[in-house]
Amino acid sequence: MHTADIKNWDKLPVADKLIYLRGFFRIGHIKHATRKELEDFLVLLAITPFTDNPKAMGETERYASVVQHLLQVRISEELHWRSFWVSIFAISISILALVVSAYEKYKSSDTHSLPPSIQQSPTTHTQ
Repeated sequence: MHTADIKNWDKLPVADKLIYLRGFFRIGHIKHATRKELEDFLVLLAITPFTDNPKAMGETERYASVVQHLLQVRISEELHWRSFWVSIFAISISILALVVSAYEKYKSSDTHSLPPSIQQSPTTHTQ
């Protein structure tokens, strides 16, 4: 379940969104929330009105702690994959540079490997 599945999620009042958030936690779908959803949940928990009920405040703090941790994990995962693909790209460029360098070295050394007398005189075949 995702917030996209909930009709008019963006227009719901804070109290209704908190009920859905509790559902996400109780069902266990919070583990599969996207980065955007986690950001929204963290903002939602931050704007939750203060109450004198210690149980409600404790629940809000626990949820905020879990959502914050999950958000940090998602961001770390995204950064890991970005760096992975950048590394693959860098390795590809390095291999390409190595191949071009080796080809250029082979090409330039091929003409210099012959003795000077053969390089300067035209080749003639005599029988």
